[in-house]
Amino acid sequence: MRSVPYASAMAVGTLLTTVLQNVPWSDVVANAPAIADGAKKLWGKVARGRQTGEGGTSPAAAAEAPVHDIPALQARIQSLQADVSRLEEEMAASSSLLKALAEQNAVLIERIEQGRRRMNAISWVAALALCAAAGGWAWAWAH
Repeated sequence: MRSVPYASAMAVGTLLTTVLQNVPWSDVVANAPAIADGAKKLWGKVARGRQTGEGGTSPAAAAEAPVHDIPALQARIQSLQADVSRLEEEMAASSSLLKALAEQNAVLIERIEQGRRRMNAISWVAALALCAAAGGWAWAWAH
């Protein structure tokens, strides 16, 4: 006779198998390259920004520039504008990547919820069948 923990583990394994079979893996696999490319592009932009110092003029040089040095201040302003523009592009890229991940996550969660509801219904049917079988056995034993 098998122990109860084995039966529980078997039920969990069956539930997990059922849920994983209901996941739209074709959609997940189809969207994976686009999400990976978006993540690579975003990471590349972030890495490039860190390597270049995120601007043409270093912050130390700009801080040391005297107030009356208008060309240095103008260069610093242009550098900061370029940084803001790059950061806006990165934010848009990360936003679209997060949106794609959120949509994919929502689909997966919905499928898991459907699997949970099916498993709940199957459990009720199994419990009713067990009660009916026990009742039939008791009736047959009594007669």
